[in-house]
Amino acid sequence: MLAVAGGLGLGLTPLVLISAATAIAATDGASTQSALPAVAVRCVAPGYRHCARYSFTGRNQYFTVPEWIRQVRVLEWGAGGGGATSAAGQFSAGAGGYTVGDIAVQPGQVLTVTVGQGGFASGTGYDTYGYGGGGLGGNGRLTGAGGGGMSAVWSGAYGVSPLLIAGGGGGASPGPPHGADGNYTADIGGGAGGGLAGGSDGTPYSGSGGTQRYGGDAGGPPVPCLNSGIGGTAPGAGQQYQGGPGGGSDPAPRGLGTVAEGGGGGGGGYWGGGGGRCQVSNTDMPNGAGGGGSGYVGGRGVSHAWTVPGTNAVAAGLNTGAPPARAARDNALYRPGLSWGGGRSGSAVGGNGQVVIEWGRRRTRAPAPASPTPRPSSPAIPPKPASGGPPPGPLPVTGFPFAQAGLLVAALIVTGGIATLASRRHRAN
Repeated sequence: MLAVAGGLGLGLTPLVLISAATAIAATDGASTQSALPAVAVRCVAPGYRHCARYSFTGRNQYFTVPEWIRQVRVLEWGAGGGGATSAAGQFSAGAGGYTVGDIAVQPGQVLTVTVGQGGFASGTGYDTYGYGGGGLGGNGRLTGAGGGGMSAVWSGAYGVSPLLIAGGGGGASPGPPHGADGNYTADIGGGAGGGLAGGSDGTPYSGSGGTQRYGGDAGGPPVPCLNSGIGGTAPGAGQQYQGGPGGGSDPAPRGLGTVAEGGGGGGGGYWGGGGGRCQVSNTDMPNGAGGGGSGYVGGRGVSHAWTVPGTNAVAAGLNTGAPPARAARDNALYRPGLSWGGGRSGSAVGGNGQVVIEWGRRRTRAPAPASPTPRPSSPAIPPKPASGGPPPGPLPVTGFPFAQAGLLVAALIVTGGIATLASRRHRAN
């Protein structure tokens, strides 16, 4: 995984940061990009010379590829869903996903950056979509929580030609995790965003997660929500880049024992998660939470990419927020609270997302070759004399005089040969 490291040079000057025309800028439209100051801030990226961190602003942000750069590294944290409370204990919202990958680029190319908004907590902003496709929480005396928004990088405008996406977590519902009257038993909590398919609590009341081809299904059945009164609404399925809305119960529904609680909204993603159903009374089926939005790594020019989901609320446990994946938290550029489902208390807004772009990879020098181990020296061998040169000197005498004995033997042989020849001539005469 991406290990914690530090101390590397930034290589990004203040001039680059404030030059919106050539570096990094944020705006609601590309036409005003050059007139706005930069929003991304410098950061230290292990293994890279340059790094820009994008935080949630609620609007589109942009990155212009510098000269000579042909590839950038992108890290994305999706937003967590909004949380809810209950006197009986509460499973909260789902955490946002985590996506990493390389993107092939051209100098001067402009990428659109989306940083997801944490889902609204129950009781706040239920009628407002979260930036990055977070679904609405459902209407009711106790409203459902909103889904978290996706974080993404696009080669075109928002919603056009996605390159990498980290899905947002599903929003919580305000009902207890178990039926107080014993008519049903269900563990209800927001589904995690991210991965190739978003998460869900697995009940039929909550929305399912988005996939690579379809949005998540809405929780059901929707009929009691629709029949609860003027304010009753059915939960919605997730759409591409958009989480579905939670089902709504009229704040003043008909009948006895009414509770009027809204369902959680689905998380945004490549395909959004479905919204959870409402609850009309404590004898009716429970309300549901939102499903998580899916991640995406299939954009053109994307390589070495992967996406992982956050934590489902039920897996995280009662009365606590759901944390993002360990890989997301272990990264050196992670900040506490990002991507958490429902916040750390389980009742707060979801943690916002984050996008980091790195470029100018540092090349590691090859280690110097090790010095060869010297061999033990051998005795010097006298050089062979060249042909026609002077004869070698006499061999050294050590003990027995081999050289003198050899000369004596040669003289005896010659003398014997002469004597034998003379004897043969004498006989012949």
